[in-house]
Amino acid sequence: MGISEYRARYFVDPPPVPLYAFEGIGGVTLYFAHCDEAVGFYAQVLGPPAYVEGTRTNGWRIGMTWRTL
Repeated sequence: MGISEYRARYFVDPPPVPLYAFEGIGGVTLYFAHCDEAVGFYAQVLGPPAYVEGTRTNGWRIGMTWRTL
């Protein structure tokens, strides 16, 4: 499937009007029942966390945004 077909199939056209104006997203926090397994998965995908607070808070910098578990 090419990009044109992909966009036609999965993207709404015209796009909906946003409810809010965002300047940027500073971070996204996800909560998992099995935190250690989630941290292991993200460490495999993104490398070791750049932010570690205690034993259950870990963060990865992704561009200008943080992904925090």
